Amino acid sequence: MRKIFLFILAALLLFTAHTHAQTASQIVANVKQKFDQVKDYTVSITARVDLERMKIPEMKATLYFKQPDKMHVESKNFSMLPKEGMGLNPSDMLMKYDASLLKSERRNGVMFYDLRLVSKTEKGKQVREYFVTVNGDAWVVSHIESFPMPGRKITIDFTHALVDDQYWLPSTTDVNYSTEQAEDAPSEAPQQQSRQRSMPRKGTASVRYSDYKVNTGLSDEIFEKKKEGKK
Repeated sequence: MRKIFLFILAALLLFTAHTHAQTASQIVANVKQKFDQVKDYTVSITARVDLERMKIPEMKATLYFKQPDKMHVESKNFSMLPKEGMGLNPSDMLMKYDASLLKSERRNGVMFYDLRLVSKTEKGKQVREYFVTVNGDAWVVSHIESFPMPGRKITIDFTHALVDDQYWLPSTTDVNYSTEQAEDAPSEAPQQQSRQRSMPRKGTASVRYSDYKVNTGLSDEIFEKKKEGKK
């Protein structure tokens, strides 16, 4: 009995060591590999937006996505959600950011990895930073935090559903804007003042997804309609 117990303990230790051996780059690569299985999708979305200076009734629309980053929304009365609501593209995570692993732990039986992403240095562009939580069982992003400017914070929470028994795709996205400074606090520079006026100090936006159709071979023409309409 003692030998059996020691064998089980050793197996558990090996499993734990293997799990924690994941590097930040491997974690991001795993997320991208999962995401790349989805070549395109069509999904019905219901959105609610309640932001500072912007209160919009419930909206319904059809969202089209095609790799690597094509997106189109169709609705007669749909106002586009804040871009943060769409989350981070795993390809961007891998190519445009340097990732470091902050923590890995099991929560309710699921392995989660907390990462820090810092945008790679690019002339003329501001350095951006995200704190991202990855679900290591499904290899999807479940939580994002960012601080786009001093005193401002954006958090995004995702839940996912298994589509067609093989693709983990968002079922809900909830975005929260908050401020961590006095509302009349001055900015450090005129450029920051302009950005602060354009970005809501507080509020929420939520999206619910349903009726996914995955890898149907969407035509590029769907994503060119919007461009044609601007001519």
